[in-house]
Amino acid sequence: MNSERWKKVKELFDAVVELEPDERARYLDRACESDSGLRSDVDKLLSSFQDSDGFLEEPASNHVASAILESKAMLKPGDRFAHYKILRQIGVGGMGEVYLAEDEKLDRRVAIKILNERFGKNDSHLQRFIREAKSASSLNHPNILVIHEISVDEDASFIVSEFVEGRTLRDLIGESELTLDRVLDIATQIAGALAAAHGAGIVHRDIKPENIVVRPDGYVKVLDFGLAKLLKPKDQFLSSDDATAIHNPTAQGVIMGTVNYMSPEQAKAEAVDERTDIFSLGVVIYEMLAGSTPFQGSSLSETFANLINAEPPAFGGKVSGVPDELQRIVFKALRKDRTERYQTSDELLADLKSVKANIAFDEKLGRSHESNSTEILLGPTNENLDPNTNIENAPGTNLRWIAFVLVAVAAIGLGYYFYAGRPNVGANERRSLAVLPFTNATQDANAEYLADGVSESIINNLSQLSGLKVMSRNSSFRFKNDQSDTRAIASKLNVDTLVTGDIKQIGDKLVINVRLIDVGDDSTIWGNQYAITISDVLAAQNDIAQAVARNLQVKLMPSDAALLEKRYTQNVEAYQLYLRGRFHVFKLLPDEIRQGISYYQQAIDLDPNYALAYAGIADAYRSLAVGSEVSPPDSLAKSKAAANRAIQIDDSLSDGHTTRGMTLF
Repeated sequence: MNSERWKKVKELFDAVVELEPDERARYLDRACESDSGLRSDVDKLLSSFQDSDGFLEEPASNHVASAILESKAMLKPGDRFAHYKILRQIGVGGMGEVYLAEDEKLDRRVAIKILNERFGKNDSHLQRFIREAKSASSLNHPNILVIHEISVDEDASFIVSEFVEGRTLRDLIGESELTLDRVLDIATQIAGALAAAHGAGIVHRDIKPENIVVRPDGYVKVLDFGLAKLLKPKDQFLSSDDATAIHNPTAQGVIMGTVNYMSPEQAKAEAVDERTDIFSLGVVIYEMLAGSTPFQGSSLSETFANLINAEPPAFGGKVSGVPDELQRIVFKALRKDRTERYQTSDELLADLKSVKANIAFDEKLGRSHESNSTEILLGPTNENLDPNTNIENAPGTNLRWIAFVLVAVAAIGLGYYFYAGRPNVGANERRSLAVLPFTNATQDANAEYLADGVSESIINNLSQLSGLKVMSRNSSFRFKNDQSDTRAIASKLNVDTLVTGDIKQIGDKLVINVRLIDVGDDSTIWGNQYAITISDVLAAQNDIAQAVARNLQVKLMPSDAALLEKRYTQNVEAYQLYLRGRFHVFKLLPDEIRQGISYYQQAIDLDPNYALAYAGIADAYRSLAVGSEVSPPDSLAKSKAAANRAIQIDDSLSDGHTTRGMTLF
């Protein structure tokens, strides 16, 4: 939907949202008489806004708001509730009240959340209350609130949790100047908590500053799993009835969460997964850095429109010195299309830690330079020399110059000794890299094509970067069956870094482990695990290539970034067929090559503009011609025709040009 369309929808929504249903219908009948699609869009937005059964906490639905207004403290300081002594009320919300209390059995302070009577009688609200306790109590992570006890009965339903002394992130954003270091520290802790929750199959669905508490010592706690959704039915802390209730999709038209921090799929009442929390965390980080949320409008409908249709504006100046890499991370988390976001919280966490480490390193380096500069300035000067004294003959001057020269020579010799004998990156040299074929960790030979194909795709992506020398597939795949001695492999390939990894396929799920290795000391520069579905493999490959370039600090030209994200097809099934084709063709046996051509053709049937598949057919027919398995003129003609078609679709495709060039000689 374009911006003009959204403007019309928003205007009509604002005009009728406060009208009675009958009057609203008549108004829309007149306004949308000739445009049924417009009427449908307005009805959908109205349906989402009318929170009939769920909780839209900010702004609250009418029945929730009235409950808050009517609510009175159920307990007073000094009252006893079970074995808890009430100290004071510390919060009130649509579902109930929160008290600070003393646990008289264990002599500790706790927080008690009591469901009020009105919502305790509503089964869906009660289930949400229970779900919050069970979701949070199943998690064991230092950045997630600890649940001590839950009780549900006719008299009262309550949750007892640890009491966190501190301030909400909302308070910090509103009242203090957040530094870049503190923003990154808070963001990494939240991402760590989400990674733990997502690893247990739980999506929070309501990440916002009000649900994040920062203790005085800087420790972060993520609160309120009241909107949490279970992703996996196998969680042991649930009964079968609970699991059934939780897995029921959200009712049509019910929006769960807080508008400014919702993901686009939440705003449209679509199914959500862990990428929803990643989007919401992106909003929170953006707000910490910019001082405002990226999609906030002057009205609820405008916020919805911005959330679904608008791109986030560039950062303001609330926090100074925000590096470009952190902006890239935040904007990637805020992608409208969830397949273009970070696919796991672990990926986001790794990138945030990387930025944090780079900033710390730069600061340390800066302090080191300042220290060295200070030492030079504090060294011997000519201030106390007699004006008539010849500097060259000044006492001690010659000795100082001799000492300086000796130190310089020693430094040069030490540098040569340290760097000689292993691949090194000189001032005018590019970083050198080999991507070794990923290991097939699946006990199924049929998955071998995927391991090879992902490795080759990463090679192709990285080899397009002008600032990086990448070894060819043929060179790297010589070590497919033995990667035990990485230093020896790097020496033979004459590279200073290696990418290694493994892939495990379970049904339509993939787990990809990847490492970037500095062969000088065999240390890991960067590593990550990608737990994805097969449909996300294209995005994962691009992410790996980008992470490698980023961690090698390759200077990217403007065109390089686009090349790293380039996809030759959006059809995942066509891509898999292409990988199968490559796998068979590279066996270099006539029957295998013909099988590969068949797979390429199937890929083209699914995506007629798949230039890489045409290039694959061109290369396969050239291989058959070289092997004289078919008439060379016939196969070369087919090779040339396929190469021409590949170039016609994508003139920048080197594979097409290379194969066509070979057919001419």
